[in-house]
Amino acid sequence: MSAGPYRPTLPPPGFYLVYDSLANSLAAVPPLPPSSASQFTHRAIGSGAGVLRHHPPGEYMLAELLYHRTSSAQATLFTWCSSGPVAGQWISKEVVLPFPLPSDPTYIFHADIVFVVGETSMCWVDLLEGILVCDNIVADPKFRFISLPKGYSRSWNPEHGRGRPRDFRSMCSVRGDSVKFIHMEAAGCFDGMALTTWTLCLSNSEWEKGGSFSITDMWADPTYNELKLPKRVPRYPILSLLDEEDGIVYLDVVEQNDRYVFSVNVERGMVISGIRLPPGTRRPNRIMAVEVSMHSDESQLKVGGARLYG
Repeated sequence: MSAGPYRPTLPPPGFYLVYDSLANSLAAVPPLPPSSASQFTHRAIGSGAGVLRHHPPGEYMLAELLYHRTSSAQATLFTWCSSGPVAGQWISKEVVLPFPLPSDPTYIFHADIVFVVGETSMCWVDLLEGILVCDNIVADPKFRFISLPKGYSRSWNPEHGRGRPRDFRSMCSVRGDSVKFIHMEAAGCFDGMALTTWTLCLSNSEWEKGGSFSITDMWADPTYNELKLPKRVPRYPILSLLDEEDGIVYLDVVEQNDRYVFSVNVERGMVISGIRLPPGTRRPNRIMAVEVSMHSDESQLKVGGARLYG
């Protein structure tokens, strides 16, 4: 994340903050040098920087990808390493982004989410189009593009913007080199709305369809009815990052000034839980899934999880 008003291509003040959950510490990383990236030379690709953990624990690489101001196919990859021969400085590399020819020539890839897969890959995700993958980002970065499952790409009108794809879609990395995609869409009417999951294996770029869960079934579930809620369309589907919660999706439901969070098992087609957030809780824009790790001692690593609201 960034601190202060700083954003890439904009002048300081501000900087990046990297949280090390193993050491329970924060590291400040200076902003990109204005001589390397400014509003006159570059523009943002969407979501912010990504962080790749190195070995041994505590070492990391921070990566920021920016379009050239005059092109959406050419970009600069900026990396900052916490250790090694180039530690403590921003390194830039000019790259060509291998986007497919769009059916709509006015469309520009916009990263809604950035995350790491495995130990060497970073993904920038456009929830309307697909995934820009950077393999071997530490030593020799190579970019490739993987489209969303067939039939899931969405065009948008430049005059009206992209809308809010994160209201009904999300994506995250799961075990190994896999990525999971969650999509919620009405089949003609709200009563036909359903959650559907897909899993992508990065090594072969193939999508596999997973389970589907009807929102009508959620409305009919005793857990939902016990809260005396009318039928409300949930938003912000988020996949749990915990291994023991494989296939669990969290949904946000708002009724007037109250906010509720439900967890559902898409594969089994069932509601797991539903809670009403305390009255007066500041209403954030969306749910965030966060995985938190901590040291129990020098020889044993204990991994836990948390769900934050932000």
